[in-house]
Amino acid sequence: VHSAAGGVGSLSVQVAKILGAGTVIGTTTNDSKLALIRELGADTAMNSKADNWVEQVMQATQGQGVDIVLDAIGGTVGQQSIACLGLFGRLVNYGSLTGKPTPLVTQMLIQKCLSVTGYNTNVQPHEEQLHASRALLNYISEGRLRVALDHTFPLIEARAVHQALEAGQTTGKVVLTIE
Repeated sequence: VHSAAGGVGSLSVQVAKILGAGTVIGTTTNDSKLALIRELGADTAMNSKADNWVEQVMQATQGQGVDIVLDAIGGTVGQQSIACLGLFGRLVNYGSLTGKPTPLVTQMLIQKCLSVTGYNTNVQPHEEQLHASRALLNYISEGRLRVALDHTFPLIEARAVHQALEAGQTTGKVVLTIE
């Protein structure tokens, strides 16, 4: 799970564990967020800016690679993520924080029978969205899912908050309030 300390990533780490995923690996680009990722349930947390993060993933999986990568980063990290996939693995891209496309090496896809797909909750049928929302709310009410709330800010500070989000200086969800 890339951006595992962010709003979507922090929930994804926890839901993966709730649904019975074996080893969950979370990444961040800021070492100060590694402890939070582990607290959320990731078995391993690492910095995706490290030169050897792909090797770290392969070590954590005993050389097998991962089954699924949830990628909101794209670009070079997305491409490197493909190298982390095991046989029949899947890269699910749901964003592009870098603003750059993920270059695909189709030969690698063929050799390991990999798939790459995009995900956008806005195009999911309404009933599926409701089902997913209800499941998340149930996990929260049962105490199994924690929403990592970073800070609450007045709406007037939206520009500064957005800059902090873009710079990767926040964790979890950020709430803007109307005063």
